[in-house]
Amino acid sequence: MLMCPKCGKKLYKTDNSYKCTNNHTYDISKEGYINLLLANQKKQNSGDNSIQVNARDTFLNNGFYYELTLKIMQIIKSLNIEKNSYILDSGCGTAYYLNILNSNLKFKFIGIDISKNAIKKAAKKNIADLLIVASITNIPILSNSVSLIYNIFSPYDLQEYNRVLINNGYFVNITPNEKHLYEIKDILYEKPYLNTNKFIDSNYFEIMNKTTLTYQKTLKNADIINLFTMTPYFYKTNETSKEKLFKIDKLEVTFDFNVTIYKKRN
Repeated sequence: MLMCPKCGKKLYKTDNSYKCTNNHTYDISKEGYINLLLANQKKQNSGDNSIQVNARDTFLNNGFYYELTLKIMQIIKSLNIEKNSYILDSGCGTAYYLNILNSNLKFKFIGIDISKNAIKKAAKKNIADLLIVASITNIPILSNSVSLIYNIFSPYDLQEYNRVLINNGYFVNITPNEKHLYEIKDILYEKPYLNTNKFIDSNYFEIMNKTTLTYQKTLKNADIINLFTMTPYFYKTNETSKEKLFKIDKLEVTFDFNVTIYKKRN
């Protein structure tokens, strides 16, 4: 199932490591994850830092995106996927979605993320089959071996997705719809904007279905701070606007998602 990121050969598990026939060896960490991110793929502070990771983990564990998890579960159940097939969470973070799905569905779940901070935290509570530190531009998974990939607000690589997916495999992409977190932006910016809907136009994939999921929840001050800290807004917003947001005791926030199902073209 796993592929050596250096030479592309299959990786075999031996004791507490994975090794290919070219003798490239990757140890399994004490937490249980595998680091298959090559040195030339590493950037300083690759992926989310510990502040973002902790904020996201706390926010998600409070259940604000549980409805989205149920939506993904509904989609997976509706598709013609054989039992015990592999499903990949691309950009799995601390594995919130992955663990819920794996607890309820009879598939083999793999999570990858470029953030070692996130994967390390995920591994401490993980029930998935595999958790891997890796780049989506060089997914260390053998070709034609994954039945479905889902991606939630993360970067993606369509060429790599096409390679690892089986024929007629699926790619479920979740992106922000127009009013996602609009109330947050209304506080931060003088002229808040609606998100622009973007769909993939690719020779690798065709759109099977497009749907949206929209709901509102009331967030307390700590929830607001965690939500803001886990988003890109945290590093793009001036301190004055941050302070204005952080003083709010309670806020009703709109969660608005595009959920698009793509099918691999054969």
